[in-house]
Amino acid sequence: LLEETEVSNLPREGFYYGKGKIWYSIPLRTNSQNFGILYLYISSNSLYSILWNKILLTTILSLLSLTGIFILLRMVLSLLIGPIEQIVKNLDLVLTTRNFSIRNNLRPESEIGQLGLHIDILLDEIDRKLTELSSVQNSLQNQVLIQQMDLEKEILKRKEAEDFLHKEELRYEELVQNVNSIILRMAPDGTIIFINRFAEQFFMYEPGELIGKNVVGTIVPFTDSNQKNLLEMILDIGKNPDKYINNENENIKKNGERVWISWSNKALYDEEGNITEILCVGNDLTEHRRMEQEITRAKEILEQKNKELLEAIEQTNRLAMKAEIASKYKSSFLANMSHEIRTPLNGIIGALHLIKETIQEEKSLQFINMALSNAESLLSLLNDLLDLSKIEAGNVSVQNKVFYPRQVVEDVIQMFWQRAHDKNLELGCLLSRDIPLQVIGDSDKVKQVLINLVGNAIKFTEKGEICIEVQVVKQNIDNAILRFEVTDTGIGIPDTEIDRIFEAFGQANRPEGKKYEGTGLGLTISKQLVELMKGEIGVKKGTDGKTVFWFEIKFSLLKDNGEFVPIQKVLYLITNNRSLIKTIEEYVLSWGIRLVVFKSGEEFLNNFKREKDKKEIVVLLDIKIYYDNPDILPMISQYNLPVILLYPEKVSPSKEIDIKFKIPYPTDKNEFAYILTVIANEFQDIKEEGIPSPIHPDKIRILLAEDNHINQMVIKEFLTRRGYQVEIAQSGREVLEKIQKERYHLILMDVEMPDMDGIQTTKKIREIESKNGGHIPIIALTAYAFEDKKNYCLEIGMDNYLTKPIHPEKLIKTVAKILAQSDVNIPPSKDSNSPIPNSSIFDETAVLNRVDNDRSLLLSLIKIFFENIPMYLQQARTQLENRDFEGFHKTIHTIKGSTSNLGAVKVVPIAKEIEEAVMDTTHIDIDYMENRFEELIGALEEFMEFLEERYPDIEPSI
Repeated sequence: LLEETEVSNLPREGFYYGKGKIWYSIPLRTNSQNFGILYLYISSNSLYSILWNKILLTTILSLLSLTGIFILLRMVLSLLIGPIEQIVKNLDLVLTTRNFSIRNNLRPESEIGQLGLHIDILLDEIDRKLTELSSVQNSLQNQVLIQQMDLEKEILKRKEAEDFLHKEELRYEELVQNVNSIILRMAPDGTIIFINRFAEQFFMYEPGELIGKNVVGTIVPFTDSNQKNLLEMILDIGKNPDKYINNENENIKKNGERVWISWSNKALYDEEGNITEILCVGNDLTEHRRMEQEITRAKEILEQKNKELLEAIEQTNRLAMKAEIASKYKSSFLANMSHEIRTPLNGIIGALHLIKETIQEEKSLQFINMALSNAESLLSLLNDLLDLSKIEAGNVSVQNKVFYPRQVVEDVIQMFWQRAHDKNLELGCLLSRDIPLQVIGDSDKVKQVLINLVGNAIKFTEKGEICIEVQVVKQNIDNAILRFEVTDTGIGIPDTEIDRIFEAFGQANRPEGKKYEGTGLGLTISKQLVELMKGEIGVKKGTDGKTVFWFEIKFSLLKDNGEFVPIQKVLYLITNNRSLIKTIEEYVLSWGIRLVVFKSGEEFLNNFKREKDKKEIVVLLDIKIYYDNPDILPMISQYNLPVILLYPEKVSPSKEIDIKFKIPYPTDKNEFAYILTVIANEFQDIKEEGIPSPIHPDKIRILLAEDNHINQMVIKEFLTRRGYQVEIAQSGREVLEKIQKERYHLILMDVEMPDMDGIQTTKKIREIESKNGGHIPIIALTAYAFEDKKNYCLEIGMDNYLTKPIHPEKLIKTVAKILAQSDVNIPPSKDSNSPIPNSSIFDETAVLNRVDNDRSLLLSLIKIFFENIPMYLQQARTQLENRDFEGFHKTIHTIKGSTSNLGAVKVVPIAKEIEEAVMDTTHIDIDYMENRFEELIGALEEFMEFLEERYPDIEPSI
């Protein structure tokens, strides 16, 4: 808008506004000369009206055009923009969600449809590429992670290595600085580059004081005490270090003290091979050099002493040779003394035993027993002297083996029980519960010590008791120290005598000057045996005036020392108690023992098969079975088997029951196993001692090789009185001649004989037998009591040995034992030894098979049968008369079992018929039963008459 302007102020050219009009002025020119000004104007209202109309028209037309265009565009957009919007929307969705599986799915007729199709194809490709890219990316990420983890581990390892290296450097530095050795590094000219703190302190310098200084003039003098130039040596080390890898030289401390140092030197080189430093490590040799000087002086003295010692050794050797000769003479003397004393003792004791068997007068028997007692005492003295000499000569060694400490104690109790009982003494033991079941040690020596101590206790005790106590002193997994104490209520030991109680040939002074039998060697031998086992022994006074002898020994323990393991192979259990059967079954299963159960005594007797090795069998008898049928015990005893009576804990078995071993049930497994072990050991002893003599000893021929006429007479008399046939040979050569001509079942061989002794003779006999076959049992008769002599007799082929003087009972038992073991063939007798064919009365073949052809056992069974059958018949008759059919049934059952075991072919069917007929007590024909019972008695009489004819020594009791 033009502002209103005065005309006078109008411009010469241009627009202006004035007085409601719009003006335009333009100059008029001609030939470049202005001749005037042209003014044009229009009213502003008119102009405004025109302009408004045009604007309104233009606006209306524009609106109409825009509406048309809008409608047209809407129509076009409906065809074009929709697909595009779908494409855009899908693309936005793809971009926001990163989901490239979204598709447009447009028709390809139009260009937009083609565009959508291509976009879908592009998305497919992108999706595929992204999938591959994702897989690659994941793989790369995994690799990156792995690499990153490896890198972190490597970094950690490197850090740990750096820390370790740093620590090692610090430790090395600390070690170098404080090690008790001089460590320094020097330049080839001797300048000190490094020296540790120990060296600075050793040479008395302050820290760092020596750095940069030359070793010569500081720690190395210019010359040593021998005027050796050490400066030249240091310079030579710098030039030729290999010459001084190890050297010793004199050094000097700051205070001037001279010391000797042993140096180890090593040159350090640069890359070009030039020597840069010398590393030197030194140790102080001053004291060593001083000791060398002293050793040199001592060596001179020692050489002088050696000369003196050699002279002393020569003298000692001469004395040792004399001592060895004396020892040999002593051993030879003891052996000869043993032989020379035992030989006449054999005749004395043997003759006394023979006289004793023929004398009936009581006073004469007293004299004989007195002589025998003194002879036995003399033999005991001889044995003690031999034991002592063997121990002192070092000929006794410890033989370690597994054994039961409880068993050793009980063996000693068993051995001395009768002696204690004869003096009215109580003999018992007290064993701690924590004693190991088994230990490893020398049980024989432990037993010998206990025998000596208990024997002394009984000897010196007139009334009261003797007790063996065993307890654990200390125990770990490998060893146990056991303390054995023997306490008695005897006469005691004076305080003044305790210190010498273990001295040889000494007895403590007794009250009233009483002298007891014995040599006084028992305690000495006990002390030496205990010390041989690395133990201790002593004596102390107990309470109430008691005397306590004790000894302690360390024993090794087994790795598995948990329980006893019995050696039996078979247990026969007679019971109908299921609970008891189950308990015993669990025990024997862990021990590997076979258990055979019988529900009654009759079942046991009818089905029992006699085993050969009775040591491996035990019968377990329930007390209820015993009470039902008391006769079962003698029937079992006919087999000579050990029996254990089992009874309930709350029931006390009668003392009249003659069974040694009684166990309450439920019983402890370990206690049960221990009793089985005791039975096995006891039965072995009984078995060896109780071997019966042959039924017909008169058929057995024995050759006695003995040159001493008294011994010949005594031994022959012993054997002939038992029915044996005995022939005598004076020498070994005579023995060889006789066995070539005659057959002998046994040879008693004296070891010492003229011409050819028993050893040579036995070797020759065994040599002949190795070629021709056969084996003649040989028992050595020796007066030598040394164990090595006995062992040698067995090694060269003898079957057993007897030590003179020979006890008659031991001789007879040994002969019977050897004959039983050798299973000699005795010529059959015409009357009873040859088996008879089976008859309608007695099946002897079956019975002999049942007892393993043991005729001695068969005779014993027949004797028991003859003793018991009258009682059974009388009992049955009474029961039948009183109409006690239940008791009558049991008695007939017993008779049937007994006669069945003895092969009474005719009796058994009758007894069985009666037994079955009387089972139903409601329908019994009394007349028939009485008739059959009389038939049974008749059959029994016939059977027993047959046995009487077959075995004349047995008399019937009916």
